[in-house]
Amino acid sequence: MADYVAYFGGQWLPFSEVKIDPMDRGFLVGDCVFDVARTFNGKSFRMKAHVDRLYRSLKFVRIDPGLSPEEMEHISEEVISRNEHLRADVGDYQIWQFVTRGRGRWPTKRGRPSSGCARARSASRASPTCIRRAPTA
Repeated sequence: MADYVAYFGGQWLPFSEVKIDPMDRGFLVGDCVFDVARTFNGKSFRMKAHVDRLYRSLKFVRIDPGLSPEEMEHISEEVISRNEHLRADVGDYQIWQFVTRGRGRWPTKRGRPSSGCARARSASRASPTCIRRAPTA
């Protein structure tokens, strides 16, 4: 199975090297918002509408993704292009964008900023690609 390219912690790397913080509220208690888009013939379908919906939901639950909607859209499109070389083998992608509240036991006493992810996954196989906001000092 091919190793998809991921953007995580502010850098591009093989997905097999992505490490999720076990104290992230998305991992601990499902404190997360997500949306799913897809590609047809390698091109995204209504990506802006999907990102807009994601950001409406984030505003409703008061999670700051640390990325503008334009940045999330650009990164999602780049996830598609960076994994284009795999499309002949895996077909078109589902693009999962998700954002967690970040590390911390309680939502009001969380640590670092939230985690954001855009994940490419073959429509026929689970093969993710993630994005995480770079930590701020």
